[in-house]
Amino acid sequence: MGTIIGAGLVGVEVHYGFGRPAYYLTDHELREFLKYTYGEWIQTFASLMWTKISICLFLMRIPVSKAYIRPLQAGVVILVVSNVILTLLWVLQCTPISAVWDLDLKERSKCFSRGQLLRIIFAQASKTRNECDMAAKLILSKVFSAVSDFVFAAFPILILRKLQMKLRTKIGLAALMGLGVM
Repeated sequence: MGTIIGAGLVGVEVHYGFGRPAYYLTDHELREFLKYTYGEWIQTFASLMWTKISICLFLMRIPVSKAYIRPLQAGVVILVVSNVILTLLWVLQCTPISAVWDLDLKERSKCFSRGQLLRIIFAQASKTRNECDMAAKLILSKVFSAVSDFVFAAFPILILRKLQMKLRTKIGLAALMGLGVM
Protein backbone atom coordinates (compact mmCIF):
# COMPACT_ATOMS: atom_id res chain seq x y z
CA MET A 1 0.00 0.00 0.00
CA GLY A 2 2.81 2.40 0.90
CA THR A 3 4.50 1.75 -2.44
CA ILE A 4 1.33 2.56 -4.35
CA ILE A 5 0.76 5.80 -2.42
CA GLY A 6 4.44 6.74 -2.68
CA ALA A 7 4.52 6.07 -6.42
CA GLY A 8 1.40 8.16 -6.87
CA LEU A 9 2.90 11.06 -4.93
CA VAL A 10 6.18 10.85 -6.86
CA GLY A 11 4.22 10.81 -10.12
CA VAL A 12 2.48 14.03 -9.10
CA GLU A 13 5.82 15.52 -7.98
CA VAL A 14 7.33 14.74 -11.40
CA HIS A 15 4.35 16.49 -13.02
CA TYR A 16 5.03 19.58 -10.90
CA GLY A 17 8.77 19.69 -11.52
CA PHE A 18 10.63 16.98 -9.62
CA GLY A 19 14.07 16.73 -11.21
CA ARG A 20 14.05 20.22 -12.72
CA PRO A 21 15.85 23.23 -11.24
CA ALA A 22 13.53 25.43 -9.16
CA TYR A 23 14.16 28.49 -11.33
CA TYR A 24 12.40 26.75 -14.25
CA LEU A 25 9.22 26.22 -12.24
CA THR A 26 6.31 28.64 -12.06
CA ASP A 27 5.14 29.73 -8.61
CA HIS A 28 2.17 27.37 -8.87
CA GLU A 29 4.36 24.40 -9.88
CA LEU A 30 6.81 25.06 -7.04
CA ARG A 31 3.99 25.38 -4.49
CA GLU A 32 2.35 22.15 -5.62
CA PHE A 33 5.70 20.34 -5.76
CA LEU A 34 6.51 21.37 -2.17
CA LYS A 35 3.02 20.34 -1.01
CA TYR A 36 3.28 16.84 -2.46
CA THR A 37 6.87 16.42 -1.27
CA TYR A 38 5.71 17.33 2.25
CA GLY A 39 3.03 14.63 2.02
CA GLU A 40 5.44 12.11 0.57
CA TRP A 41 7.75 12.41 3.59
CA ILE A 42 4.82 11.65 5.91
CA GLN A 43 4.00 8.60 3.80
CA THR A 44 7.67 7.55 3.80
CA PHE A 45 7.89 7.71 7.62
CA ALA A 46 4.74 5.57 7.90
CA SER A 47 5.82 3.05 5.25
CA LEU A 48 9.22 2.48 6.82
CA MET A 49 7.73 2.11 10.28
CA TRP A 50 4.96 -0.31 9.24
CA THR A 51 7.36 -2.42 7.19
CA LYS A 52 9.64 -2.97 10.17
CA ILE A 53 6.72 -3.49 12.55
CA SER A 54 5.19 -6.11 10.27
CA ILE A 55 8.50 -7.99 10.24
CA CYS A 56 8.62 -7.89 14.05
CA LEU A 57 5.02 -9.08 14.37
CA PHE A 58 5.67 -11.88 11.90
CA LEU A 59 8.72 -13.03 13.86
CA MET A 60 6.73 -12.95 17.11
CA ARG A 61 4.33 -15.53 15.65
CA ILE A 62 7.10 -18.11 15.44
CA PRO A 63 6.93 -20.08 18.70
CA VAL A 64 10.14 -19.29 20.57
CA SER A 65 11.14 -18.27 24.08
CA LYS A 66 10.42 -14.91 25.71
CA ALA A 67 14.12 -14.07 25.31
CA TYR A 68 13.47 -13.56 21.59
CA ILE A 69 10.03 -12.00 21.86
CA ARG A 70 10.95 -9.21 24.33
CA PRO A 71 13.52 -7.52 22.02
CA LEU A 72 10.98 -7.65 19.19
CA GLN A 73 8.30 -6.08 21.39
CA ALA A 74 10.77 -3.40 22.46
CA GLY A 75 11.63 -2.80 18.82
CA VAL A 76 7.96 -2.25 17.97
CA VAL A 77 7.52 0.22 20.84
CA ILE A 78 10.69 2.13 19.89
CA LEU A 79 9.64 2.25 16.23
CA VAL A 80 6.16 3.53 17.04
CA VAL A 81 7.27 6.16 19.56
CA SER A 82 10.15 7.51 17.47
CA ASN A 83 8.11 7.62 14.27
CA VAL A 84 5.09 9.29 15.91
CA ILE A 85 7.38 11.98 17.34
CA LEU A 86 9.23 12.42 14.05
CA THR A 87 5.99 12.60 12.05
CA LEU A 88 4.40 15.11 14.43
CA LEU A 89 7.48 17.32 14.30
CA TRP A 90 7.46 17.07 10.50
CA VAL A 91 3.75 17.90 10.25
CA LEU A 92 3.99 20.79 12.72
CA GLN A 93 7.20 22.31 11.32
CA CYS A 94 5.37 25.53 10.38
CA THR A 95 2.51 27.53 11.86
CA PRO A 96 0.29 27.66 9.86
CA ILE A 97 1.06 24.27 8.27
CA SER A 98 0.43 25.55 4.74
CA ALA A 99 3.51 27.79 5.09
CA VAL A 100 5.60 24.67 4.36
CA TRP A 101 4.62 24.85 0.69
CA ASP A 102 3.30 28.41 0.35
CA LEU A 103 6.41 30.59 0.10
CA ASP A 104 4.32 33.80 0.42
CA LEU A 105 3.12 32.63 3.85
CA LYS A 106 6.56 31.45 4.92
CA GLU A 107 7.83 35.00 5.47
CA ARG A 108 4.97 35.79 7.91
CA SER A 109 4.85 32.44 9.67
CA LYS A 110 6.84 30.66 12.32
CA CYS A 111 8.75 27.70 10.90
CA PHE A 112 11.63 25.50 11.93
CA SER A 113 14.90 26.50 10.34
CA ARG A 114 16.63 24.12 7.96
CA GLY A 115 19.11 23.30 10.72
CA GLN A 116 16.28 22.48 13.14
CA LEU A 117 14.67 20.17 10.57
CA LEU A 118 18.00 18.40 10.07
CA ARG A 119 18.44 18.04 13.84
CA ILE A 120 14.94 16.49 14.09
CA ILE A 121 15.87 13.91 11.49
CA PHE A 122 19.30 13.27 13.03
CA ALA A 123 18.03 13.23 16.64
CA GLN A 124 17.77 9.47 16.68
CA ALA A 125 21.42 9.07 15.74
CA SER A 126 23.23 11.30 18.18
CA LYS A 127 22.49 13.13 21.40
CA THR A 128 25.47 15.50 21.27
CA ARG A 129 24.90 19.24 21.43
CA ASN A 130 27.74 20.14 19.04
CA GLU A 131 26.06 21.74 16.01
CA CYS A 132 29.21 21.76 13.91
CA ASP A 133 29.17 18.07 13.08
CA MET A 134 26.08 17.78 10.91
CA ALA A 135 28.03 15.57 8.49
CA ALA A 136 29.04 13.28 11.36
CA LYS A 137 25.42 13.12 12.55
CA LEU A 138 24.27 12.30 9.03
CA ILE A 139 26.76 9.45 8.87
CA LEU A 140 25.68 8.24 12.34
CA SER A 141 22.04 8.41 11.27
CA LYS A 142 22.75 6.28 8.21
CA VAL A 143 24.83 3.84 10.27
CA PHE A 144 22.05 3.60 12.89
CA SER A 145 19.46 2.96 10.17
CA ALA A 146 21.66 0.35 8.47
CA VAL A 147 22.40 -1.44 11.76
CA SER A 148 18.71 -1.55 12.73
CA ASP A 149 17.81 -2.87 9.26
CA PHE A 150 20.55 -5.51 9.57
CA VAL A 151 19.37 -6.57 13.03
CA PHE A 152 15.75 -6.91 11.89
CA ALA A 153 16.86 -8.87 8.82
CA ALA A 154 19.30 -11.14 10.69
CA PHE A 155 17.10 -11.74 13.75
CA PRO A 156 15.25 -14.67 12.11
CA ILE A 157 18.51 -16.63 12.00
CA LEU A 158 18.59 -16.64 15.82
CA ILE A 159 15.01 -17.85 15.95
CA LEU A 160 15.44 -20.50 13.25
CA ARG A 161 18.39 -22.08 15.07
CA LYS A 162 16.08 -23.40 17.78
CA LEU A 163 13.33 -24.76 15.55
CA GLN A 164 13.07 -28.49 14.92
CA MET A 165 13.33 -28.86 11.16
CA LYS A 166 15.80 -30.18 8.61
CA LEU A 167 19.07 -28.29 8.35
CA ARG A 168 18.51 -27.73 4.63
CA THR A 169 15.10 -26.12 5.35
CA LYS A 170 16.62 -23.93 8.08
CA ILE A 171 19.36 -22.71 5.74
CA GLY A 172 16.83 -21.97 3.01
CA LEU A 173 14.55 -20.06 5.36
CA ALA A 174 17.46 -18.16 6.92
CA ALA A 175 18.70 -17.16 3.46
CA LEU A 176 15.24 -16.10 2.36
CA MET A 177 14.49 -14.13 5.52
CA GLY A 178 17.98 -12.64 5.54
CA LEU A 179 17.50 -11.07 2.11
CA GLY A 180 16.54 -7.86 3.90
CA VAL A 181 20.24 -7.36 4.65
CA MET A 182 20.78 -6.61 0.98
